[in-house]
Amino acid sequence: MDGFGPLFHSGSGRRLLDFGCGAGLFLEVAHERGFETFGVDLSEDAVMRARKRRGGANAWPGTPHDVPEIAGGGFHVATMWSVLAHLATPVEDLTAIRRLLTADGVLLLLTVNANSLQLKAHGSRWNGFTPNHLKFFSPTTLPLLMKRAGFAAVTVRPTYGDAVEDGTTRLPADQERRLRRNVDRGNQGNMIRAVAFVEPDGPARCGIEAERL
Repeated sequence: MDGFGPLFHSGSGRRLLDFGCGAGLFLEVAHERGFETFGVDLSEDAVMRARKRRGGANAWPGTPHDVPEIAGGGFHVATMWSVLAHLATPVEDLTAIRRLLTADGVLLLLTVNANSLQLKAHGSRWNGFTPNHLKFFSPTTLPLLMKRAGFAAVTVRPTYGDAVEDGTTRLPADQERRLRRNVDRGNQGNMIRAVAFVEPDGPARCGIEAERL
């Protein structure tokens, strides 16, 4: 979230839907930032665990349109953490989420990167290839998906790995600089993080550079 400047620093007065909320770990984080939080997940067991966390009271099993409290829309933010690759019909699913957002709404997502340097290095042994990963996108193809789903602008930010970004990496300084430089050259981290905007002027309003679709 912090990779997109002030866009997610405060949730005061904003409603957030976590699509694929799992056990509610992120719902708790969003709740702490002041968002009014809602979540859906296909796992009833995960939803039961989510409801025991702060921010998880409005977690529900099923899809957004199965839940009247969610189907009415009016969400300022939707999130998808490592969910996109699991969707068999991503255009249809993202179009449905787009309809739940307000006019100034945004979709924040994290997914495996089909342009990953690790994929190029490891080939079929890449850790992104799992039986339940159905679709793969890169920094080039993800904006095309967002456009087909009805979004007007998107920004894709590089990911360097958790250890580098939270300052706990054991890499020597010169190797960390080399890693960042290689990832920046074409956004080739193992994961993609992106924000898609409903309005074409949404990025400018938030002080974020983005590509209009």
